Amino acid sequence: MSARIPGQYLVQSDTTTQPDVSHLDDDVRRYDWLFKDGPYHLGKPIVEHWAEQQTLSIKLGNTHIQHMDISPVEHLQRLIDEFIDPSAPFQIIADFDPGKWPLVQGYRRLGEYLAFLGTHELDFASWTNLEICLPDTAIPFQSPSTPLIPSDALTNLQYLSYFGHRNQLVNSWLPLTPSITQSLSNLDINCEISVGDCVRILLHGIRLRHFFVDNIEEDTDEVLVDSMPSPSKYRHGEHIRPHLDFLKIKSAADITPLLLPFFFPSLRTLSLVLEYPTKLKALPPAFEWKHLNMMSAVCDITDDDSQWIRNACGPDTMHTHINLSRYLEHAQ
Repeated sequence: MSARIPGQYLVQSDTTTQPDVSHLDDDVRRYDWLFKDGPYHLGKPIVEHWAEQQTLSIKLGNTHIQHMDISPVEHLQRLIDEFIDPSAPFQIIADFDPGKWPLVQGYRRLGEYLAFLGTHELDFASWTNLEICLPDTAIPFQSPSTPLIPSDALTNLQYLSYFGHRNQLVNSWLPLTPSITQSLSNLDINCEISVGDCVRILLHGIRLRHFFVDNIEEDTDEVLVDSMPSPSKYRHGEHIRPHLDFLKIKSAADITPLLLPFFFPSLRTLSLVLEYPTKLKALPPAFEWKHLNMMSAVCDITDDDSQWIRNACGPDTMHTHINLSRYLEHAQ
């Protein structure tokens, strides 16, 4: 089903307390159930749509929006008409802060809102930037046999930011699959995740230019084993990622296995926050130190290690080296 032409269903506001969708065509009216247990049913807003230039947000749960005198579908359409040009890149933010929503029902409903958006308002093929914000709690959601958001429809998705629990990287209305990962140029993962799963992401992220992973932990379950197949053995540096120029990692686990299979010839910005004892000069040579424009290291770095890095990098490289133990001592 093609997405709505902006302005197609736009009408004047009404003052009723219940959504009036009588003016909508059959395709959209079939989705009226999406909004019936929204702001009007519970007597307070539990779904919020807001927008600014080329950014559209759908927030489900604890919101601060005032009571609307038009239906939520009309409000959403007006925001799109005013703020979104679908012919240019735009960002969609999908935010779930449960509030009064049951966890699984609310999570599913957020996916249904996105499915409605991509089917009738902004065609999936026009999505370029998606940010998903979820609670840091495993949601026992089983992916439906017919996906709410068909991954093969997101043909132009380039930017993906994920905040939540690692289980929803798989048990999701938009699981992180090879087809999704292979299309991305920018990926931010903000959840507890294993080294092995980060390796799988980089193996399939062949177009990545920017990769940020915020919370690698030891003894963390690997959730991408089945959805992202990977070889059991690697040769050092056998997987070249020619586009990656930004890599930021925060890790409490040894990142040697993460770097070992790869070589990043275009890496220019490297930021490491390492919460385990290490010597940076012992890291696998997955990149050329001398090509870095910026090197940031927050770890138990020694003066000798810091000087070695400065010598290995080019004369114009900008450096930030912070000894984590000393920093924490001074902060207390």
